[in-house]
Amino acid sequence: MLEQLSSRLDVLIRDVSFGARSQGEHERHVEEGEAIAAGIRACFRAPTHDPYNPPLWHKGGKAAW
Repeated sequence: MLEQLSSRLDVLIRDVSFGARSQGEHERHVEEGEAIAAGIRACFRAPTHDPYNPPLWHKGGKAAW
């Protein structure tokens, strides 16, 4: 999952480096950035199924390792 998000971030960085040609394009950049950030958060907050790396605690959808 992080690999896919990394690819999306690379594309967004490229697009932003060219600048937004309109307010609509700027809004699409913002929305994509927010979606990528949400995906990254979801990766780290998802419970792990790896028995070798169990979380130290898991409560309310949050976990710490």
